[in-house]
Amino acid sequence: MGQPLGVINYLYSVPSIAPCVNVSIPAQVEVVDCSCEQIILGQIPNICTASVTFDLKPYSDPKPGTWKSLSTQIIINNGVLNLNNLPAGL
Repeated sequence: MGQPLGVINYLYSVPSIAPCVNVSIPAQVEVVDCSCEQIILGQIPNICTASVTFDLKPYSDPKPGTWKSLSTQIIINNGVLNLNNLPAGL
C-alpha cells in the first residue's frame, strides 16, 4: 500500500551482541497488486539461537495466507523458517 509495483532491494543489517556477530544480507520485497485485505503481522523479536528452525506462525495475521520467500537462502515451509542455509550471526 503506497509503494510502486515491482521489486524493492534492501540490505538487511542485524547488529548483535557477542557471541553473535553483526551480519548484513541482501533482501528483496516484491510489491504486487493482489487486491487483498491488509494484513497485520506480530512483532518478530531479535533472535540469537542455535536452533535450525524458527516458527513464524505465532507472528502471522489470522487471515488466510502463507509465508513466502523468493530467496534461495531463505526457506520457509508451512510457516517455519529453516535457518540451515543462512550464515551464522544473521
